[in-house]
Amino acid sequence: MRRIAAGLILSAVTVAALSGCIFVRPNMTSPSTVPTNGSLQVCDGVDFTVTGIGLYTLQGDCGVVTVTGNDITINAEEAEAIVIKGDRVTIEMGSLGRLDLEGNDNQLDADDIGGVNIAGDRNTVDADTSMAVTIEGNDNLVDSKVTGEVVQSGERNLVGRR
Repeated sequence: MRRIAAGLILSAVTVAALSGCIFVRPNMTSPSTVPTNGSLQVCDGVDFTVTGIGLYTLQGDCGVVTVTGNDITINAEEAEAIVIKGDRVTIEMGSLGRLDLEGNDNQLDADDIGGVNIAGDRNTVDADTSMAVTIEGNDNLVDSKVTGEVVQSGERNLVGRR
């Protein structure tokens, strides 16, 4: 009797899977999702990697957004972190937990940022408040009320409200 029941269950699962009836929620620890140019992506805590030239809109609360391409524009509501490894990236968003900026000639405009780490040159960060700022590059501007520690090791960087 157990063999028949097990066989029926296995058959039912196989039929459901083959017909597309089973929904598998993405594993939040899996590799990042790659959005397409011009697309609207609902984040729901998912990590994204953006690589191609274009405009991207991320809606909701994102996980980590990694930008490895150049000449990219992103509009986002919220994110755990943004990691920019490209050049000439423009991002406009609401709240941001952490910004790690390794590229050059980038611009980020956010309501609030938990922490800012810049290791590039000629970047502009505009935020109402930032908890802490670390800069290892040159000619960067962080236009924000900084409520925590500021560490600089580059030249011609400006930090604080203009």
